[in-house]
Amino acid sequence: MVRWESELIPTISSNKALLGDFDNVAFEIPSGYGIADVVFYSLDEDAIKNRLCDNRGPIDETNILKILLGLRTIASNDSVSITTLRQWMPNLKNDVLSYLIESGYLLQDKSGESEGYKPGVRYQNGLRQSVAIEAKLKDWKGGLFQAYRYRRYADKSYLAVYSKHINPPLKNLDQFKRYNVGLIEVTDDTLHVHFHPVKQNEADEFMKAVAYENLLAVRMSVSPTIEEAPSTVTI
Repeated sequence: MVRWESELIPTISSNKALLGDFDNVAFEIPSGYGIADVVFYSLDEDAIKNRLCDNRGPIDETNILKILLGLRTIASNDSVSITTLRQWMPNLKNDVLSYLIESGYLLQDKSGESEGYKPGVRYQNGLRQSVAIEAKLKDWKGGLFQAYRYRRYADKSYLAVYSKHINPPLKNLDQFKRYNVGLIEVTDDTLHVHFHPVKQNEADEFMKAVAYENLLAVRMSVSPTIEEAPSTVTI
C-alpha cells in the first residue's frame, strides 16, 4: 500500500523502457520551471567530451547561460561590445567576464579603436532527448499544471498517479490531450500509460540549457544549483 508520493518513484524509474529508449534517469532535478520528480534522458557524449576536454564544467549561473546563448547569434568574425554583453546580463561583473575569457567562450579583440570581444567556443547543448515526470498520489490537477510546465524543456511530459486515485484524471483525460501531457497509472510494481503525448519541438532554448547543465552536474556528481523562478503560465 503506497502512502507517500516518494514510494511511486522506484516503480516509475524501473519501468523507463515503457516511455522510450533512454540512457539515464535522474531524480528531483531543478530543470526549467520547477523540480521534476523523475527525468529520463540521453546525452550527447561528444558534446560532453568537448565541454570537459578544456575543463569547462557545469554552468551554475543562468545569466552566464543567457550570454552564451546570445553569443551563438553572433558571427565568428563580428565584434561584441560590453554594451551588448550587458544587454544579456545587466549586472555583468569582472569575475564573470574573466570566466568567459578563461573558458574560451569569449575572445579579446583589440583590432578596433575600442576594446571589444569576439565569440569563442560555441555553447553546445548536449541534451539529446528527455522525458519529465511529475508523481502524485491523487492531486491530479496540481500535477497536471506542474507537468505542463516541464514542456518548456522536455520532449515529453507526464503526470504519474497512484492507481487507487486514477479515476478522476481518467475522467478528465481530454484535458491531458488538450495540453499534450501524458497520463501514467502507477501500481505497486508496474506502470500503465493511458495517454502518450506527442513529441514536441517547442522547447525553450534557455530552459533546455538550464536542464542540461543540471543533468550534466548530476553526471559529474556535482550538486545541481540552477533553478528558475516559478512559471507564470496558467492552464
